[in-house]
Amino acid sequence: MSKVRVRKETGKLYLDFMYAGHRCREQTILTDTPANRKQVEALLSKVQAKILLGELDYAEFFPGSLNLTKIQKNQTAQTSASNDVSMTCEQKITPLFAEFADQWFLEVKIEWRSSHTRNVESIV
Repeated sequence: MSKVRVRKETGKLYLDFMYAGHRCREQTILTDTPANRKQVEALLSKVQAKILLGELDYAEFFPGSLNLTKIQKNQTAQTSASNDVSMTCEQKITPLFAEFADQWFLEVKIEWRSSHTRNVESIV
């Protein structure tokens, strides 16, 4: 949930929202007046729209932010993780169910009675 809030210490408005799994709080230089609050709420709605579309460029909206490096690291990690996932899918590391079931059955059937082995074999 995104909100426009006021710092008690300074009386300045700031944006409070979630992006890429991080809570982001971005300070403004605007004091809490109805006109300024309306302006910051409009900015927040633009940020939320970009987040929903997946098009938010954090550096464009908040160029000097300390959160920028944290978010860029997170995006880099997600990109490399998605590349790793696509490579593992192409390499077919995970066996098919039939292959796994056959291997499992061979490993555990020595622990079972012959009647139980027949029952499980009929199911698998």
